[in-house]
Amino acid sequence: MTDNTQFVFDEIEKGIKADPSLVQKIGGVFHFKIDGKSWGVDLKNSPGSVKSGAPANADCTVTCDGENFLSLMTGKANGQNLFMQGKLKLQGNMALAMKLDKIPKTPAPPQASAKAPSSSSGSSFKAAAVFDELTKKIAANPSLVQAINGIYHFQINGPGGVTKSWTVDLKNGKGSVSEGKPEKADCTLTVGDDDFVGMMTGKLNSQQLFMQGKLKIAGNMSFAMKLNKLQAAKANL
Repeated sequence: MTDNTQFVFDEIEKGIKADPSLVQKIGGVFHFKIDGKSWGVDLKNSPGSVKSGAPANADCTVTCDGENFLSLMTGKANGQNLFMQGKLKLQGNMALAMKLDKIPKTPAPPQASAKAPSSSSGSSFKAAAVFDELTKKIAANPSLVQAINGIYHFQINGPGGVTKSWTVDLKNGKGSVSEGKPEKADCTLTVGDDDFVGMMTGKLNSQQLFMQGKLKIAGNMSFAMKLNKLQAAKANL
């Protein structure tokens, strides 16, 4: 996500140059911490600027991962919703944080648009084999839809810092497994590629992964407790 993040800050810089009045409208310095890397957006000192690295004096610090930052700055996600879900952390002047929406929205990075249609982009993820097995399992056990009655969104952190999403719909029709995010999920699980495979093949305990902070769960916890109905997928790894 690093290239995409840099693209967004480059676009923010263009937006500031195109609208110098932003300094007067916002009047503060933001410190963005994205995937452990810092950027400063100075909308306090004319004519405004964007620089890599932590600013000397920040009025507000915004911390989140690259995927959520991209969604926020392209207008696909709401900052308040991300904050309430614990996906975005704020420190400092909260009044300034409320002005985040005044920062110019950016277009989606070209590379993100180019990769989206690729059906083989998940091939480097070991999780892909597990989801293939889940597809077979759901087809063979249509009763899973009635037993679970929910939609899972799996965010898998893979090689090279890349995160990929899969949807397991056990709420509609005969159930389905698809690559990408659902429009609405009952439960979102975020976990590393290897840990996900270990969890779904029964080699690792999901409760222990959760306690160790290696598995994050958002949404309806009762659906998370039903994961055992999907586990023991026999992926050929």
